[in-house]
Amino acid sequence: MEKKELYAVIRIRGRRKLNKKIDHTLKMLNIYKPNYCSLFFLTKAYEGMLKKAKDYISWGKISKELLFKLLLKRGESGKKKLSTLKSEEEIKKIANEIFEGKNPKEFGIKPTFRLKPPSKGYKNKKKHYPYGELGPRPSIDSLLKRMI
Repeated sequence: MEKKELYAVIRIRGRRKLNKKIDHTLKMLNIYKPNYCSLFFLTKAYEGMLKKAKDYISWGKISKELLFKLLLKRGESGKKKLSTLKSEEEIKKIANEIFEGKNPKEFGIKPTFRLKPPSKGYKNKKKHYPYGELGPRPSIDSLLKRMI
């Protein structure tokens, strides 16, 4: 069995003049508002959803260290922050298990992370990756660091 890679998807643009089919796709990805982030392992179904919504989102592989930071600062369990409920070592173990293939819901963690707008702003919200922020990128870490 080949190793699956963990991807993060971030919603960049809002709902203004949004097609209903694309809006439904974004809801299936658990990203309801701009600056929301969701984690998943890439399958054919997810790949199709990402291509459909490529003009509203950005996605790429996430590193293990950044996943730990994301859970530590922005992870929620119920209505409370994960960092208030568990120690850093427990969160590090959870991050490793999620990176290996488990679903965050198994640990009682919400699948959606609410992020801040990136420091120093977006490059461009209407152009794709090398020139702007939209679409696929080799690694999402650079954008995600600025948003945590």
